[in-house]
Amino acid sequence: SRQASGLLDRAFEQLAAALAGGDLTTATAMAERLRAASRVGVRVTEPWRVVVVGEVNAGKSSLVNALLGHGRSIVSPLPGTTRDVLIAPAVLAGWAVELVDTAGTRGDRAADSATEREGIARGAEAARRADLVVRVLPPGAVPTAAARPDVPELVVRSKADLAAASHSAETLATSAATGLGIEALADAIVARLVPEETADPELLAGPVPFTPRQIEILEQVAAAACTVPRDP
Repeated sequence: SRQASGLLDRAFEQLAAALAGGDLTTATAMAERLRAASRVGVRVTEPWRVVVVGEVNAGKSSLVNALLGHGRSIVSPLPGTTRDVLIAPAVLAGWAVELVDTAGTRGDRAADSATEREGIARGAEAARRADLVVRVLPPGAVPTAAARPDVPELVVRSKADLAAASHSAETLATSAATGLGIEALADAIVARLVPEETADPELLAGPVPFTPRQIEILEQVAAAACTVPRDP
């Protein structure tokens, strides 16, 4: 509503005025601030995509259901129940998120069927396009390096109610059965997706570009700022 009331228009006007007046220091600073805000602003209409991955029977679907608050994914003690990519909309700490449940992998072992292999392949593709990958490890599993270093990853321990062993500081202990760590998991997901809320709370309190056209205009103005000759 702040953007609709003219806050963003005034920011663009001030940016253009600084540029026209030759104040490149101010223009550059404003452009960079708006660019940073736009990374979050576009998520008003395009939810973050969080893909949950892990081996079969790691508890992925149970965690997705716990975050959603209802049974969107089929949960079974039998390994390999999820055979396709399941997408469910959610709101975490006020942010729109798509939670994506994927077919479990089998480590070094081959999938049992062509259907399962296809499900695993679709899950890998979903992870490749994720904004954040949540990797679920059951009790006793050893963490491994991220499958795709270019995609942010959050490692989570599941079934904490069944494990007597302590969890490492690098992972978040959760239990879909008892609710342990579910709220902390939601907070951790948002913290990874929107670090601006913690790093610079004022960033999102000001003007925030949120449409492709606004961002296109911003890029044009910013490019123009780079071409204006500076005073000797």
